[in-house]
Amino acid sequence: MDFRPWSGYKKWREGDLVFVLKGPQRTMHVIPKRGLTQDQKEELRRLLEQRCNAGAELALSRETPL
Repeated sequence: MDFRPWSGYKKWREGDLVFVLKGPQRTMHVIPKRGLTQDQKEELRRLLEQRCNAGAELALSRETPL
């Protein structure tokens, strides 16, 4: 598994089923929500907001299902 510090992720987005993190050089990491408890989802959201350019979103259409 590839290790990347939080600073390596510049943008993120949350969909109904997944979290998507954008890394360098057009790489993306997808984290499925089905494997997370509600508490883990809330903690991940908090970490993403704090450490990945708070509030930044990927340049995807809001209509794009995730």
